[in-house]
Amino acid sequence: MLSVFTLRAVVLSLVLRASTVHAQTCAQVDSNGTATFPAGTNSIGDAAFVDCKALTSVIIPNTVEKLGAEAFSGADNLKTVIFEAPSRVGTIGKFAFEDATALTEITIPNTVKELGDSAFAFTFRLKTVIFEAPSQLDYIGGGSFKLTALTEITIPNTVKELGDGAFEGAVNLRTVIFEAPSQLNYISIDSFKATALTEITIPNTVKELGAGAFKIIIPLAGPESSSTRATSVPPTNNSAPPKKSTPTKAPTLTSAPFKPSVPSAPSIFTPKNKRKKAKTGYFGKVAKTTKEGVMSKAAYAKNHKTANH
Repeated sequence: MLSVFTLRAVVLSLVLRASTVHAQTCAQVDSNGTATFPAGTNSIGDAAFVDCKALTSVIIPNTVEKLGAEAFSGADNLKTVIFEAPSRVGTIGKFAFEDATALTEITIPNTVKELGDSAFAFTFRLKTVIFEAPSQLDYIGGGSFKLTALTEITIPNTVKELGDGAFEGAVNLRTVIFEAPSQLNYISIDSFKATALTEITIPNTVKELGAGAFKIIIPLAGPESSSTRATSVPPTNNSAPPKKSTPTKAPTLTSAPFKPSVPSAPSIFTPKNKRKKAKTGYFGKVAKTTKEGVMSKAAYAKNHKTANH
């Protein structure tokens, strides 16, 4: 009986190894810079392609159900990510595409239910994110789109929570739309801190607005850049609708006035340097020294010191 159990364990181990791509240090990247996967791969493991400089494109097989933590973190030549249809991916892990600085756009499959913390943090060229409809996304993790180049975002109506600093430091983010009918309950601490929002409509389902959620709004050039307005969606019952709000009538929802002591966007970025990583900290795993256009943790803390009082 012991030998039978041993045989079963060996077979099971081989099956699991065949179905999960673990850290390969670029061994599964072909001469064209494209990642390759064994047939039947159902998971791309933690750090599978971390810091892989040879990787330029990846097609996630439709057999894959999970992208592990740091799966493509630091793959800074990765320009194209395609999820083969019909996708089965349900989870995109923490730091999955963090520091994938060549990535400019991505479409997230409607099967994804959870976007892990800092999943796309420091992808400073990422300008377009599309959530495929009908989305099942429930949670956008803390720092998921921190310091990206997003200019606008439509948040699926299935999302119930935005994690701490979800869009923090996305200095070009000017338009945020919550798809109706929204189920959003929580906008966490610093969710939209240091963005370029000029106005936003808060869904009437929101129960909690975290401290600093709209703190330090960075003005861009243009007639609408000098103030920020926040309004709430009118209630669905027959009660009288609220009066139209203005910047002065919604102090709890608007950002603090922009302070001259806080620098404009270009001056808070560090010059190009060799990338080194720090694994922990309030802001998650971030770069100590960074690539061109990526704000370091130290620079961010220094330049926003006055706003934290």
